Amino acid sequence: MSKEFEFVGGECHRALLDHFVGDGYDSRVYKNGDMVKRVYVGSGPKEFSPPGARTLSLYWEITNKAHEMFKDKPLVVNFPFSNEQYDLKFNPFIRMYRCLDCGYIEADSPYIPGHNLSVISGRFDQRELRVVLKNLSHELEDRFEVRGINLESVNLKSPEHRLLIVTDMCSSVAELKRNWWQLLPSTLK
Repeated sequence: MSKEFEFVGGECHRALLDHFVGDGYDSRVYKNGDMVKRVYVGSGPKEFSPPGARTLSLYWEITNKAHEMFKDKPLVVNFPFSNEQYDLKFNPFIRMYRCLDCGYIEADSPYIPGHNLSVISGRFDQRELRVVLKNLSHELEDRFEVRGINLESVNLKSPEHRLLIVTDMCSSVAELKRNWWQLLPSTLK
C-alpha cells in the first residue's frame, strides 16, 4: 500500500454512508472493509470549519512519523498507580486526498478492531489513563516539535493484551501547529 500524500481522487465517502462508525471533533469516520475513512468536515457552527490542507498535511506527517518510529519497537507506556506497562503503537494514514466528488479532504487508515478505551470498563482507571495520556501528549509534542497533540481514551484501542494503538493523535486537528521557532527562516535559527 502506498503511503504517499495525494490531493486528488479517491473513492468518495458518500458510497459508505451505511457504514458510519462515529463522529470526531472535526471528522466523520466510516468503515470500508479492513480500512476506515475519515472525512474532515468540521463540526457545528462556522468557526468549527474543517482543518485546512496545510494542517492536515502536518497531521499526516507526524502520525506517519510516529507509526514508523514505533512500529518495530513500540513506545512503552507506564501506568504508575496500577503498576502496569503497555506497548503503544500508532495507526498510520495510507492515503489522504481531496475528494473530487464532495470536495472534502478524506483519509484512509487500517481498521483497528475492538472498543475504544473510554468504553472498556474496569480495565483502566479512567483518571490514571487521563493523566498518563496528557503526559504522553506533551512528550510527543516535544519529540515532534509541535503543539496540539491530545491523546484521549476515545482515540485508543487495545486489540491485544498489553498493546495500545492510537487511532487519532489529535482530538482536534485544527489545534495542531508547529512550534513557533520551526516557522523562523533558517538564517534566524
